Amino acid sequence: MKKPVRLIVAVVCIAGILVSAGITAYMLIKADRNVLGEWLAPVRINVEIEKEYAADVSIYSPSSSWRQNFPVFTRAAQYETGKNTLLYVQLDPDDFHRNIYLRIPADAADGAINAIDNISVFIGNKLCYYPAADIQKFSKSTDGAYSLFRIPDLYYTKSLFVSNWANYYGDLNLAIKAVFNFLLYPLRFPVPYLFLFFLI
Repeated sequence: MKKPVRLIVAVVCIAGILVSAGITAYMLIKADRNVLGEWLAPVRINVEIEKEYAADVSIYSPSSSWRQNFPVFTRAAQYETGKNTLLYVQLDPDDFHRNIYLRIPADAADGAINAIDNISVFIGNKLCYYPAADIQKFSKSTDGAYSLFRIPDLYYTKSLFVSNWANYYGDLNLAIKAVFNFLLYPLRFPVPYLFLFFLI
């Protein structure tokens, strides 16, 4: 085989490996987001609020485009701390969470937001803490009969490719896991390995 032909075949095979491996990894993730191992961090939220407003506050998280948006109303526990109640919720650990909001009925929004003493958001091993003074500055929007207050700057790590994914472990983490999956589970990547065979 002549050198220019070999060069063209090599370039085509390398491009085929990269493109088909990327498409395969994307399809695997779309079918099962945890197929590449743990790459979404758990999100746990504590809200310390005056008792009389505790029932009005919930957490709302628009999920990724692969699932419908859903509100998180469940409070797994309430702890009495003097005049305040500590609300706790863990968001769905198998889904993306972005632009996490406090969701409060519009008629009780002003009183409830002023009644919150602090918010702690744990994303994996990272803590984001908001005292009352910061909570007053949360941006407000409306959703029907509810007011939404966005909890700002929530991310485990910043990404070059996506934004507002609070519980995403990051591009480097995903790349390392994808490479190891490619090497350890060749049956998941038949087309890229076919190109690799022709390249060799």
